[in-house]
Amino acid sequence: MLKLLQEFIPVTPSPDAQNNLLRFERLEADGLACEVTFDSQGALVRYNSLAAATRGLGNVLAGLPGLEISPFTMNGVMLDISRNKVFSLDGLRKIFCRLALLGFNTVLLYAEDTYELSDAPYFGYMRGRLTATEVRQADDIANSLGLELIGCIQTLGHLEQYLRWNLNGYHQKIQDTSSVLMVGTEETKALVANMLDFWSTNLRSRRLHIGMDETHDLGRGRYLDHYGYTPGYELFNRQLQMTCALCAERGLRPMLWDDMFFRLGNPEQAYYSLTTKIPQDVLDKIPAGVQTVYWDYYNRDQQFYEDFLQLHRDQGLEPIMGSGIWIWSKLWFDYDKALNTLRPCVNACRKLQVREIFFTMWNDDGAICHFDSAWTGLVKAADLAFGLDDDDLTARRFHAVTGGDFRLNLTVSRLSKDVSNGHEGGMATFYDDPLLALAWRNLQLLPGTPVDDLLDDYRQVRETLAEHREQKDIADLDYAWHLADFLYQKLSMFKTMFAAYQAKDLATLKQVRDELLPSVIAAFDKTMLCFRRQWLACAKPFGLDTIQRRAFGCRERLNELNRRLTDLLDGTATSIPEWDEPLPDQPQRMILYRDVASASTCW
Repeated sequence: MLKLLQEFIPVTPSPDAQNNLLRFERLEADGLACEVTFDSQGALVRYNSLAAATRGLGNVLAGLPGLEISPFTMNGVMLDISRNKVFSLDGLRKIFCRLALLGFNTVLLYAEDTYELSDAPYFGYMRGRLTATEVRQADDIANSLGLELIGCIQTLGHLEQYLRWNLNGYHQKIQDTSSVLMVGTEETKALVANMLDFWSTNLRSRRLHIGMDETHDLGRGRYLDHYGYTPGYELFNRQLQMTCALCAERGLRPMLWDDMFFRLGNPEQAYYSLTTKIPQDVLDKIPAGVQTVYWDYYNRDQQFYEDFLQLHRDQGLEPIMGSGIWIWSKLWFDYDKALNTLRPCVNACRKLQVREIFFTMWNDDGAICHFDSAWTGLVKAADLAFGLDDDDLTARRFHAVTGGDFRLNLTVSRLSKDVSNGHEGGMATFYDDPLLALAWRNLQLLPGTPVDDLLDDYRQVRETLAEHREQKDIADLDYAWHLADFLYQKLSMFKTMFAAYQAKDLATLKQVRDELLPSVIAAFDKTMLCFRRQWLACAKPFGLDTIQRRAFGCRERLNELNRRLTDLLDGTATSIPEWDEPLPDQPQRMILYRDVASASTCW
């Protein structure tokens, strides 16, 4: 354990210690417990598990004495390796080391199709899938650090990446809808068995997350054509019974996302409804031993978490809690959004004595977020799990474990601030088309001064990072500076450009074409080179193509802007038709690439 940590973590003695002697002793306590004391000999770490020992070592590095206890027997992090980015083995090693120093004891690998299956060559094809050897090596690393590595897969829905392929008629036997498996066929059963074999063979853990969330269209595709209508509950429970039976044969203890139990209990398919009553006959069919995971990354009220956790218990379910580290659909980790959901969630779990919790790190919409920007959130989540909510202590721990400046890294989170509930500032600006300008137009429909507010955020980040661009201890702050610079220049150009067009100010539009636009394109090119650097520093190259294809489509549209302005300025065109379209009457969601890049769904 110490050899692995020393390789990746800069180990320096605490200023409170007089020499480098580090001692460990066992401690009897429930949950995760460690106690650090400094004396004339150095530092003593008392611990009750390997994960607690590594948390204690992190406290030594930070110079933080005292006793810390987390009530959670599972204190975990879920890494999404399905949305383009599959971490390299070296990337996983570095992540595992830092997670261990924070006191996490579990890592779940969320893999829809990004692992190899025998007799299924298109499963994870050209997606950077993990090999059996890579998973075993990752498990060895995790185990040596006190981390339980658990597979987190999908055995019903979210399998569109695999089901997209023409499999010579085989897919007709396993496919219900574009993303959901056909319930009840022998071919589906064999596929699920193959999935379970991979994880049961290559991991020490006997726990497995079998997914099964968000299968909204279950039974409404090819299944309906072949067998007629069957209630979603019935199909869901059939698949669950089959999967759990296969798990039992392999000595696996399954858990699953529990939203479908609640969604299928009301016609609106609402998950977070405190009035939902799961029918008793459905509850009776949940296999013994299967655990349910309540996932919630949205609610900000501690009382809601307490009430919804109690609703689970009232219906005989003892949930594992899945909270969120907000990196998905973001350019940079959104600390404020995460903290406002993490704090009430963790506090509710501690109050109600929930025993198991993990923090999801989804990569929705292509994994464009710089992963290492999330360490501010991971350190904070770890501290909250241990009952600590002091930013000064968190900052010391962050610096000890990552080498970075906690508050400096927090500054960059302003790039990912939500302008409104449905308009994500950074992503919308990044992908906004200069001619269609869907995000720009959306901003005109929002109250207040959102354009000026965003420009102020981008400018502040750029100015703050100007003297720190060489710092790459953890997050790549040079990339962050280039990102802020590009966003500021692009939105500022939009503001100047659209005002000039409305005023028929051709002189200013010429300045846009000749000066502002070339500068924006240059800033974009530098940003994307930095993006490539930080991606390849931790992940396989597969999936990078998606972001590059999107981004350089945006670049070509900037080139098209140049052409259209030239046509307008030399009299070839008398207007830019896209800019003459009237504003709609209400704002729309502007979060994902498909929301922002075009008004068409044809790509």
